Amino acid sequence: MATYVRTQEIEHDIGARGRFALRVTSPDVELRADNGTTASVRVKVELRAGSDAEADEIFERIRFRVRHEDGSLEVSEPRRAEAGIGSIVQLLGIASSRIDDVSVSAVLPTHAEIVYEGVSADVTAAGFRGHQQYRTVSGDLVLDRIAGDVRVRGVSADVSIRADEPMVLEMHSVSGDVSA
Repeated sequence: MATYVRTQEIEHDIGARGRFALRVTSPDVELRADNGTTASVRVKVELRAGSDAEADEIFERIRFRVRHEDGSLEVSEPRRAEAGIGSIVQLLGIASSRIDDVSVSAVLPTHAEIVYEGVSADVTAAGFRGHQQYRTVSGDLVLDRIAGDVRVRGVSADVSIRADEPMVLEMHSVSGDVSA
């Protein structure tokens, strides 16, 4: 089996203070602030398949769901039921040996409202100033150069927070290290 790389590009103008939500299981996530008004998301998938056509077929089955409205963008992994976040591989019945890596990177307005929910996913977020909410289970969370109203809930997660301007922090952690 050969290794193929597929990407899903998502762009939506949410405005300077729009809402961005991301729900994932296991990919590495990087969120970066930008002075614009557009949310730009890139999902990169490395997978093994027998042919280019088979790689395309697998990728179509695992494409992230996108919901956008005026001033809002929500991106999440595909799921069969509304029973919560699940692994792409497990939910779609794809043999685990076919998906090698999934990563998500997003460039978002500096003052956007950020809602992040992750399971077994490491996330780095840098430069945000608006209302931010991060919930993670078994994933490390690094918040760098942030300010504003920040809420963090972690379970079995190491959390590192560095603010470079005033912020209000609400932090709840179970079984993890916190550095703020």
